[in-house]
Amino acid sequence: MAKASALGEKGPPRLSLLTFTIAKHSKVAMLIGFLVITSFARKMSAYELTAQNMNPA
Repeated sequence: MAKASALGEKGPPRLSLLTFTIAKHSKVAMLIGFLVITSFARKMSAYELTAQNMNPA
């Protein structure tokens, strides 16, 4: 029980710190995610274009 209570006391502050960090850097994370998604979409569109050029319907 003592270990569980100690873990319970340690858990929430770490979680709140994590959420605070995420909220603090949410704009940066959104920007990075946007860049990753756009680069992935560009790769997929380029792959689809090359596939269409190789196999004309």
